[in-house]
Amino acid sequence: MKNEEVKSLTSLNSMEKTEEQKRFESKNIVLSLLTLSVGPLMFNSGISFHDAVDMMLISKALGGDSIQIVGFSSLIRYLSVCVTIYFAQSTIAKIAALIGAGKKEDAEQVITDLFRISFVSMILVSIMFYFVAIPMLIFMGCTHDIAVEARHYLTPILIGMPFMALFQLSCGFIQSQGRSILCGILQFAAFALNCGCISPILLFAVKVPIKFAGISFALSQSIPGVILAALIFTGKFNIRPKCSMFLRPVSKDTLNALLLGTPYILNILAGAIPPMILLRYMMLAATTSGEAPMIAAAFSVFLKLQSAVNSVSIGINQGLMATGSYARGAGNYTRLIQLYIRAGLITLTYHLCWIPLMQTRADWVAKIWMDDEEQLRFAKYFLRIPFYTNWLIPLNDSAVNFVLASGKPVLAMVPSLLRGTVCLIATFAFYYTGKDKPQRMMYTYNTFDVSVLLFDIGLVIYNLRYLYQLIRENYDVLN
Repeated sequence: MKNEEVKSLTSLNSMEKTEEQKRFESKNIVLSLLTLSVGPLMFNSGISFHDAVDMMLISKALGGDSIQIVGFSSLIRYLSVCVTIYFAQSTIAKIAALIGAGKKEDAEQVITDLFRISFVSMILVSIMFYFVAIPMLIFMGCTHDIAVEARHYLTPILIGMPFMALFQLSCGFIQSQGRSILCGILQFAAFALNCGCISPILLFAVKVPIKFAGISFALSQSIPGVILAALIFTGKFNIRPKCSMFLRPVSKDTLNALLLGTPYILNILAGAIPPMILLRYMMLAATTSGEAPMIAAAFSVFLKLQSAVNSVSIGINQGLMATGSYARGAGNYTRLIQLYIRAGLITLTYHLCWIPLMQTRADWVAKIWMDDEEQLRFAKYFLRIPFYTNWLIPLNDSAVNFVLASGKPVLAMVPSLLRGTVCLIATFAFYYTGKDKPQRMMYTYNTFDVSVLLFDIGLVIYNLRYLYQLIRENYDVLN
């Protein structure tokens, strides 16, 4: 009798699949993974292209110190935007799992809570970054005058951050329902609105000074953010939150959603702050050795190149988190494991393809940003070092998103904390054992890549054992 009920329920479910189920379950595993990765791929790849074009437009329109101002400001802008993406990641991880479990009303309350929390939080974050901007920029080696101009440039961006959070949260909400292509189109549209419309008008037609150049970036996400939020709360999507839900207390699921997104923000901090300290000590060593201009140029190219290369694997693994979270919510743990294996193999293969080029002719890639022959010769060998082990990064991304999709956010935080810690230790170790050898400090990247890999192996084994135990328990219940 029990088996008949199970079969009957399975048959009913197969006949009455929701739109979300069709998007998450109807395709084969690889196609499902890649489809759910379109949005994150377009965002992560697009942001690298967007930053390059945005800086080019500002430099051509304003000249002078504008490149330095925008360049130094980019880290603070990046960190503040990442806080908005943190809320989007929390949305993707939790909403997809709730949809998979059939808890639509709970999902509606969670997205409502995240909208109000993110808006208020970004007001506080913007105020904080406004006051710490100048000290941070001076620490990075910026002059006081440039730091002041950089804060002027950042001011309209920081003012718009609460509304930009609406845009990123809305995109995360759309991604969590399996509409990755729509999410990608929206992200691309925001980039196009900035670089193709608002920025050229302000810079070349209105001819605004540098302190108003950041308005285009803020408007390009704030305007669609307000529109998308209005569409969400007027029931234009399958998950239909109501304005009355703003009056309810924050749900426990929302707190869990914020916890699920924490590894992302830790990963960003570990990927931004320790390398910022690494750059400071590397420049001290470069000044001693007389290589400061070479190191500064080569390291700038490395940051752009690493961001572009890694954006593909980051996007695919964020797709793993969305479709994997849904699989966990639906109790399909076998599919979750299969998704992890595919994501790891696809992203690893992609990174391995870069090894021959980066180990033999890295200068060909560097020519995109520099044309000085001496700098190119230096960059050819400088860029090789971190790419000895850069192919390990997708393995870490896959492991972290696999554990996140399995509903274990605390464990997923550990690799980021480990990477940041090892980066700092290696930075000081290489600097104080060779204060005139800046190039050697790039081995810091190899050191933390290998260290994190060793931990990830144990993390994945533990998580696989946990999931196989759940699979056995489900099998026992059905039989």
